[in-house]
Amino acid sequence: MRQPNNLPQSLTNHNLHWVSIEDFRQRDPQISALESARFIHHFKMDINLSEPAVHLLLGPRQLGKSTLLKSTMLDLLKEGWDPESIWYVACDGIVTLERFEETLRMFGERNSGDRRSFLFLDEVQFIANWALIFKAVLDEGLMARTVVVITGSDASVLKDSKTYFPGVNRRGLCAQDLELFPITFAEFLKLESSDSASHAATPPEEIPHGRKMELFKQYIKSGGFPASVNQILTGGSIPDGLYSVYEDWIVGDFLRKNRDKTHLGAVLQAVITTLGSQNSFSRLHQHVDRGSLPTTIEYLELLEHISVIRIVSALDQGSLGPAQKKSKKFHFRDPLLAFAVENLLRKQQRLGKSFVLPESILVEGIVSNYLARQYPTYYLKAEGEVDVAIVREGGFIPIEVKWAEQTRSNDFKQLKKYKNGILLRKEAGSGIRDGVRIFSLVDVLAVDDLRWLDP
Repeated sequence: MRQPNNLPQSLTNHNLHWVSIEDFRQRDPQISALESARFIHHFKMDINLSEPAVHLLLGPRQLGKSTLLKSTMLDLLKEGWDPESIWYVACDGIVTLERFEETLRMFGERNSGDRRSFLFLDEVQFIANWALIFKAVLDEGLMARTVVVITGSDASVLKDSKTYFPGVNRRGLCAQDLELFPITFAEFLKLESSDSASHAATPPEEIPHGRKMELFKQYIKSGGFPASVNQILTGGSIPDGLYSVYEDWIVGDFLRKNRDKTHLGAVLQAVITTLGSQNSFSRLHQHVDRGSLPTTIEYLELLEHISVIRIVSALDQGSLGPAQKKSKKFHFRDPLLAFAVENLLRKQQRLGKSFVLPESILVEGIVSNYLARQYPTYYLKAEGEVDVAIVREGGFIPIEVKWAEQTRSNDFKQLKKYKNGILLRKEAGSGIRDGVRIFSLVDVLAVDDLRWLDP
């Protein structure tokens, strides 16, 4: 197989399948790293590749979006698709808008006609105003038979880009947005318990509670990023060098937007030292040692857009939406990111030696983030606080997370005011007390099934 002529090396380096499928498998950095990993989680992309469409895929950096695209390409090659009809473009390597347009036009000209083609544009947020050029080329009909998958790690960039695609929507080409999430605890269990020979995983209900607890404590350290999961399951710890990868992503994204690294450190320090507390933006800003309140709010929103934190609103029980005037809560999107930020702030000497990330708050964040994948998720601020509240079927379900060795009567004080309260606890077993349903937290998270929410 000969690769297409007259293409820049920066493009051919990421499309080694133009040489041969074997070259692609052995020399592509994402594919070779995937196949050499001891624990392999296969992310799935719920995309119909049989019809021309534009798909937008959002997810944190370093989670595996590039690997997912390359794996999809390998699947297409195995199905017999022409290698020259499959293009991968690493947008972080394109420095000008003109170069981006040139690349799109090269693809369109080489894939005109009736055959289906596939274009994977990875991390488009690195190209300013990319959507304007993409829309112009699309409207010229150069990708009429193309399945396009566009990935990004900045939610605001992808959201803003959709304003350029109204015509695309009318033609039925733009599919719904997709989001890639970190590995869940249930998926973590499957990876750990899989037999390397038979690839059979132990059913979660057959894993003793004590063993689940041991593994959940490992999951709290690793979070759901594939590289950290492999490190924790093979070596039992996360090396500082891996934390640096995530630190560089966070700081780098701010520097590319011409934001101040020192102010970022101050905002992250305020978030991590008040983690899990109720805070208004102005109250949180009191912990920031520089800059204005609007700048702090901008930095917090940017951290949310790039999937580092979630800003959680209190629930308005009347409208079942956010209570705008009430305080917020801040959670890291994944526990690994909390430890990476802690590592960064220690280098900047912003944390005292006695500081310890509160495990109970990290666990609360894991639960809140997991439920937010399926439901609008808030917390309750009434006479007493309830950690999590999800909106479901025209109502809401209050959920309290108790990560203590024993549950006490006071833990039910606020929950029992609601007819459908749920308490997730550290202890084994389930039951009902004062009308509150009780479940073992690790048991419900061990299965990717939300039937425990049903009455």
